[in-house]
Amino acid sequence: MMNRYDLDALVEQRLSKLSLIEKIGQLCQETAECDDRSALSERIRSGQVGSLILASTPFAGSEAQVSLTLSELNELQRIAVEESPNGIPLLYGRDIIHGHRTVFPVPLGQACTWNLDLIEACSDLAATEASRAGVHWTFSPMLDVARDPRWGRVVEGYGEDPFYVGECGAAAIRGYQNVAIGSMKEQGKLIACAKHFIGYAAAEGGRDYNTTEITQHSMSNVYLPPFERAIATGCMTVMSAFNEINGESASGSYHLISELLKQGMGFDGLVVSDWASIWEMLEHGLAAHESDAARIAMNAGVDMEMVTRCYADSLESLQATGQVSMERIDDAVRRVLRIKLAYGLFADPYTVPQPVSVVRQSQVQARKLARQMMQESVVLLKNEHGTLPLEQSEQKLLLVGPMLHEQDALLGTWAMDGNPADVCSYAMAAQAEWGSACLCMHDVNASMEEMLEFAKTAVLSASDTIVVFVGEPATRSGENHCVTDIQLPRGQIELIEGLAKLGRPLVAVVTAGRPLILDRVIACADAIIFSFHGGVESGPGLIDVLVGRVDAVGRLPVSFPKATGQIPIYYNRKRVGRPWAGEYLDMDALPQFNFGSGLSYTKFQIQEVNLSSNCYSLGCDDTLEVKVSIKNVGARSGVAQIQVYAEDLVSTRSRPKRFLVGFFRAKLKPNQNRSIKYPVPLTRLAYVVSGEERIVEPGDFKLCVGMDSNCDIEIPFSVCI
Repeated sequence: MMNRYDLDALVEQRLSKLSLIEKIGQLCQETAECDDRSALSERIRSGQVGSLILASTPFAGSEAQVSLTLSELNELQRIAVEESPNGIPLLYGRDIIHGHRTVFPVPLGQACTWNLDLIEACSDLAATEASRAGVHWTFSPMLDVARDPRWGRVVEGYGEDPFYVGECGAAAIRGYQNVAIGSMKEQGKLIACAKHFIGYAAAEGGRDYNTTEITQHSMSNVYLPPFERAIATGCMTVMSAFNEINGESASGSYHLISELLKQGMGFDGLVVSDWASIWEMLEHGLAAHESDAARIAMNAGVDMEMVTRCYADSLESLQATGQVSMERIDDAVRRVLRIKLAYGLFADPYTVPQPVSVVRQSQVQARKLARQMMQESVVLLKNEHGTLPLEQSEQKLLLVGPMLHEQDALLGTWAMDGNPADVCSYAMAAQAEWGSACLCMHDVNASMEEMLEFAKTAVLSASDTIVVFVGEPATRSGENHCVTDIQLPRGQIELIEGLAKLGRPLVAVVTAGRPLILDRVIACADAIIFSFHGGVESGPGLIDVLVGRVDAVGRLPVSFPKATGQIPIYYNRKRVGRPWAGEYLDMDALPQFNFGSGLSYTKFQIQEVNLSSNCYSLGCDDTLEVKVSIKNVGARSGVAQIQVYAEDLVSTRSRPKRFLVGFFRAKLKPNQNRSIKYPVPLTRLAYVVSGEERIVEPGDFKLCVGMDSNCDIEIPFSVCI
């Protein structure tokens, strides 16, 4: 096992042998999908390439991407290792966002589980599959705190709460890379990359790549905490963002990258630019030419440039003229070499194909895990009259809707290695479950009007319940896929309203890549199931919930607005001077569904909440111990998702009225009562008052415990010096 001292010594040994051209080469990531493979091979042979991204477009999440074969990757690696001057291996990166060949629910769907162990397990499995395909580095997790569902990339993150985003991101990082230094490649891991540093999700109007204005207070207390959590977890790389922020490029800010990330947060890993974000300083009007952009980004602290050639074409002359120091170039190269050594590339640069039997066994386990993730990501939003679960074997079901037969759409965005043929659609799973009792409309190209006519005819043949499958295609969310209106696509609401007039219980299954406005669906449907794009096991996982084989345990990681005009809407807003006012003239300011909300097939009662003390002393006490007594008062077994929030009643700087500090789950049989002790570290009450230090201020607080962010059980306590 390699320790840090050995690693640093090897880095210095390798660094000392490199020429300036080779050093600059280590800081350049090119796309492997180029037109002139022989020219690429020659650049690798001369030591001018340090990394390859296995994608051909900046919009890889929504466009078909074919990676190089293992033999092609191994051949390029052979050139680097055996024919370049000092044999430095290439680092292969690819966007493994929510699975490789086994595609899991999108990250926002994974966040609905509130199950960190499951998120970690799925990231671990994704790492296994991707590393077998020759990938070393994933550009995941995305830690942008996203509060505008018009923004297409809300789907790629974990929601609106800084603490929860950080916890989910940390779980993903552990799954990708949490093994000993030097053995990651051997054990089938991936290097994780926390992105996008920073403020990308705060783009004006929910428009991708747009300008952002973030105060230092919000930066410290909203946008930075998930990255602090990622670095504490051991994330090895960070990606700088595209956006302009507070007047400077996020990829050209010395304050953000060197002072805040590297010095203030102690990040000693590699900072890579996002695709062309260094060159795009020219578009921002912040650099006059490519050499100018290279100077700004390198001096800011960006160690590796993705795809564009500002570093490759300019760093040698910039160093010669003293505009970029050799010390700064060496620091960047050290970070690249350290990553490659820590991953194990020098010891084992090639990827050996796995036996078919090993791959097949892995696929069986992968599908099982994907099904569990889908089960737990499904959120039950409405269930009037006990419409769900659909348990009665004699029940006749009518299934209809534009998402019923979809496969490609269920993969979601950023599923570059997924195969639509691997997806078990809702229709496939339903017919496997109900057989002849299930009447599906099989014309996949039918219009909404034809679907409604089919439903009218089917109802006459005594269908008992209608299940309509609606939602967004995968291409309606993701990078560069933003919308002004977060209603369902055209015609789908009208289909639901027409079905509601047929006089049968109506279940709406909504699948999307972002929160949607569901007011008209709520008015029509007796039950509503919501699922973010669920991957290869979408059908079986959903049917498991519909029939009650498993409890509905998913809870929302984002607030759902009632109207687009409410955006941005999120639970952890600050107090206002006139809380009794501030409504809209035409609508209240409350969300349609709260952060953390979701229904179960049973009912839970929190019967008692106690704290270990009502007064905690800083320096002596480090943990609040919460004791929660909860009972299942329903007729079915179920899983209670308990959320713990805090309120800081008086603070030096304004704080959210309520903020998440913990969560846990309790599995309970009917009439079972459990008392659970849950520790809340006092540090979760901390925030940045000024500068960069995160502190817990003495004073009065409340602890709030319940089933969503609107919970009403409040326990007062104080913190003193």
